[in-house]
Amino acid sequence: MGRVVPRLFEIYAASDQTSPENWFQRFQLSNVWRGLVSVDDDLQPLEGGLQALDAESWAVFRVKAARLVHLMDKWGYSRQLFDCFNELEGYRYLVQEGYQEVRFIPEQQSARTPDLRAQSATEAVLMEVKTVNESDNQKDDFEIPRERRDALRVETPSVAGT
Repeated sequence: MGRVVPRLFEIYAASDQTSPENWFQRFQLSNVWRGLVSVDDDLQPLEGGLQALDAESWAVFRVKAARLVHLMDKWGYSRQLFDCFNELEGYRYLVQEGYQEVRFIPEQQSARTPDLRAQSATEAVLMEVKTVNESDNQKDDFEIPRERRDALRVETPSVAGT
């Protein structure tokens, strides 16, 4: 049987497969791993976003994503990888808005680079995609057992004169 999620499999193949934090390896018993070798509806939307990339953008995106597969935050979540996957939404948005030559920009070691560039008949645009995640304090609070957690601490900015 052919792979149903070939681009996800390519990211896995290019990743550090020996790392115990490898997202695909950590979920070997879950739908993530099985989805690489069999039909898995949960992975199809992600694979669809990867399939929508042109060849040049795919080559850049695959390298970037493969470097992030084994990175895990202190809560055991592959946040950087999923922030990268969310960049697919920026690509899709630019295409839907009618931009041409939508491309991922290769990251540079010496300078910060935006995620995407695109061209229209009248303008060139650069896009940096950002994902809003839970704060570290919020995640820490969720580590407290529910029966001991009354409410989340709220952080409010101090207002001058109060």
